[in-house]
Amino acid sequence: MKKRKIFLISSPFATIGNNYEQGKVYIYENNGTNWNQKQILIANDGEEDEEFGKRKVYIFQNNGTFYNLKQILIANDGKEYHEFGSSVAISNDSSFLFISALQANVGNNSNQGKVYIFQNNGIIWNQYQILIANDGKSSDRFGFSISISSDSSFIVVGVPYAKIGDNSLQGKAYIFQNNGTFWNQKEILIANDGETNDEFGSSVSISENYCLIGSPNSNFGDIFEQGKVYIFQNNGTIFLKLIFYFELFFFLFSFECYWNQINSTLNDIEYQINYQNEIENWELIQSPILNQNVLYQIFNSSIYSNISGNVDYSIQIKICNISSNQINLTTKN
Repeated sequence: MKKRKIFLISSPFATIGNNYEQGKVYIYENNGTNWNQKQILIANDGEEDEEFGKRKVYIFQNNGTFYNLKQILIANDGKEYHEFGSSVAISNDSSFLFISALQANVGNNSNQGKVYIFQNNGIIWNQYQILIANDGKSSDRFGFSISISSDSSFIVVGVPYAKIGDNSLQGKAYIFQNNGTFWNQKEILIANDGETNDEFGSSVSISENYCLIGSPNSNFGDIFEQGKVYIFQNNGTIFLKLIFYFELFFFLFSFECYWNQINSTLNDIEYQINYQNEIENWELIQSPILNQNVLYQIFNSSIYSNISGNVDYSIQIKICNISSNQINLTTKN
């Protein structure tokens, strides 16, 4: 069966009828050449200020042509303002669904956050497990970002609002490993050069071999909030930092990782940079040459690339995925 190429775009503040900020989700499908709008999803019980997908999670099932509402998920211990549904992720085989509630209380810790795991029994989704950081504190908002490896062995949960020492909003990320039945906390990732307001953990992605953590507000030298992405490698026991970091303006919010390739999307300029993993070093295999040569630093190493002197240093980069031992950074208008 040929796989369909589909992506979803949320519009949580959209007005539906007279309901201000009820929200909706757009589905686009690729016909082989272009992406075309296929369907709009709206909660049939939606209300004003609900920001569709932020207090409940709606499961839509594809009947071969359209997506129809199948089930509505609610946390069995949910309360007002918990923001259940803030982030979601689904396993590769569609057996497990991961849903964060950023402002859920844990014991006496207000807004510590939780991640709920639901399992599909073939008919409906049932709550299966709740993930909680074992060192969590008030206002951590555990679950800001979630990613699961393709074999479901690892989950990474970003907590960019976590305080590290005296550094407010430095951030951290938690890795959970599946023991065959449940996911247990295995490791905490923290940037050893982290600072106040870095928000390490704003974006996360994990494969069996690598884990990427975005730190969009990190400074680099004299460049304020340039942003960094930290790459950690699984050595069979723990995830170790393989690459100190690599730099390209602002790294923000969205990437996926498969094996050893990173694909990044930049918004305002057009060029592509490819990097390939040679054992433990990422080496330049292609770089852009536009109007004039301007040097900038990648991976805090001696690798340099040529880019336009008119580059907007506030552009956003999104890392899309890691696979096939290669990093691709691609820009589009």
